[in-house]
Amino acid sequence: MSKILERFGFTSAAKSATTPLAHGTTLTRADEEDAEARHLAQQFVGAILYAAVISRPDLSSTVRAMSHVMSKPPSNFEAARSMYCAHRILRRRGDNHENRRSTSGYIFFLNGGPISWASYLQTTVALSTVESEVMALTEAIKEAIYIRRLLESLGAAQEGPTIIYTDSTGAEALVDHPTSHRRTKHIEIRREFIKFHIGHETVKIERVSTKDQLADILTKPLRQDIHNYLVQMILHG
Repeated sequence: MSKILERFGFTSAAKSATTPLAHGTTLTRADEEDAEARHLAQQFVGAILYAAVISRPDLSSTVRAMSHVMSKPPSNFEAARSMYCAHRILRRRGDNHENRRSTSGYIFFLNGGPISWASYLQTTVALSTVESEVMALTEAIKEAIYIRRLLESLGAAQEGPTIIYTDSTGAEALVDHPTSHRRTKHIEIRREFIKFHIGHETVKIERVSTKDQLADILTKPLRQDIHNYLVQMILHG
């Protein structure tokens, strides 16, 4: 990280930031292209992507947001870069204002440590918060299946289902008590996929309070106190 700070002109005297991206910050593409700005943005995002993928899940949401606009960096990209690369670098419906797609995120732990995480835009536009959460649950279950099969191939087959936590009562209710009508029939395949793997004890869905939902750090900029709280929860499993 020190080398990245040096490379992009930050010295040890640079002002510290306590979160990668300030709460409420929105990055959107600029109207016109700027080749120099694009080149700088691509270099910067590329430099910090490795850390976000390998060891810093708390950076994933910001890297995703910056990656989305780096072809036409906005005027506030420099502000985001400053906050992001400061000396102490440390799912929600329609949150992308350009295409209204939701952001999903998940993080998996093994023996108290994070081993897999992701932050990404959903492939289609969700028509409701419940639909967005069902889509997020589907992707999390797919990752859980992959991890379970990997561990089994290593001779460490998992006993019992993998616990997946959600703070969405609506998605949980839809899976437990499905109602077939025009508002949910278009996500029936995803719902049945979730029910199948719950029934076969591959996964188990459990409720968690919103304040303890670790995936939030992967989906959006958070207030400093919430961000720091979730970072500590991730660090200590």
